[in-house]
Amino acid sequence: ESHGRYDVAGFAFVGAPGIAMGHNRNVVWSPTSNFGDVMDIWEVAITPEGAAVGDAVIPIHEREEVFIVRGAEDPVGSGTEVTMNVQDVPGYGVIMPPAEVGSPIPIATGIKEAMVGWTGFSQRPARYFLELNDAANVDEFESAVLRMGEMSYNFVGADATGIRYQVGLEVPQRDHISPTREPWRLMDGSDPKALWTGEMIPREKLARSTGAERGFIATANTDPYGFTTDGDVTNDDFYWGAFYAPGWRLGRIESELTRLIAAGPVNLDHMMRLQNDTHSNLADDIMPMLSTAWAAAASDPALAMFRDDPDLMAVMEILDTWDRRMTRESTGALVFNAYAHLLTETVLKDDLPLLYDIVMDLHSVYLIKVATMALQGSFSSADHILQGGSNTILLTALSQTAAFLIQRYDSVRPADYKYGDLHQVSFNG
Repeated sequence: ESHGRYDVAGFAFVGAPGIAMGHNRNVVWSPTSNFGDVMDIWEVAITPEGAAVGDAVIPIHEREEVFIVRGAEDPVGSGTEVTMNVQDVPGYGVIMPPAEVGSPIPIATGIKEAMVGWTGFSQRPARYFLELNDAANVDEFESAVLRMGEMSYNFVGADATGIRYQVGLEVPQRDHISPTREPWRLMDGSDPKALWTGEMIPREKLARSTGAERGFIATANTDPYGFTTDGDVTNDDFYWGAFYAPGWRLGRIESELTRLIAAGPVNLDHMMRLQNDTHSNLADDIMPMLSTAWAAAASDPALAMFRDDPDLMAVMEILDTWDRRMTRESTGALVFNAYAHLLTETVLKDDLPLLYDIVMDLHSVYLIKVATMALQGSFSSADHILQGGSNTILLTALSQTAAFLIQRYDSVRPADYKYGDLHQVSFNG
């Protein structure tokens, strides 16, 4: 007979105690990624005495980290030992070559190195997972989340009495951001104001909600404060982060919940259908622009090259009749997916020759978002990257999509392909 106090089920991280997302008999909770900026990179000069950081030279502490790299045929727990020399700058970060940091930004001079600061370098207890698992109500859930300063999550919880949204992540409180002190870029480690202050964003400023105004809480890896709405993260009360997932998924969740609430009580069946919803808000943004460009081609001499092309007509007909749902059986979903990527490449690749393929491989939807916003005229510099005009770019990508379909499937006929032929998930860690 068990006499333990924990009665909880859900998902657990390997090596961490307890359940990270799940439920017990009283509370259910789940997170989305928060993307708070908890890591910076500085360029620092290295001297025999140490690293030149701010106004001081900090002695470097060297240590060795030994890793076992398991080969394809090696049994678990065995492999080749690899030793890495790590240089710690106490109180500031770790010196690492840019290639190992993963930063695509080269160091300007050979005598300087990249110093990485990360809140995760601090030792932290993992017992707060267990406190979360033992929560008896949403108040205790919230208290546990606030003690999980290392978890970069938007936590949402609910019990029989209410719902709660809480962020507990510790994000460094930085000095005023300026063109020479931008945390999303490589910064000058000799500038004291570019370094961390040692303080974290105060707890009272951490994102929180009880859902009282709308009656529901929605989060989908998006900006928890709305600081990025105006395209400027330097004019807010404080800096939290600069890179977030686009708002298409959250927009769909919010619009559907609003519609369901207006229609009457929301039940489990509604929520299950919403969980499986595949409507593309990205298509809602892009398709009207493409339709406008297609209509303009009929009378604009500059777009004459796109007229009367039977392949382009066929592709436009597929997109026009598509229900804008990204289902595996859909022909339109495949065509639109190809079009969105080719459109993004047409808009951005010539402006990001070194970074484009790297970012597209890591987080393609981010570049798709930037390209879409440029075409919508959402930021002042959009014209600089829309060489030839938006209509030309939109129709050029349409022509490239037709060429892609012919090259891959020998035809633009919708009977010859579907989204499931192209879409896949790759776990290439």
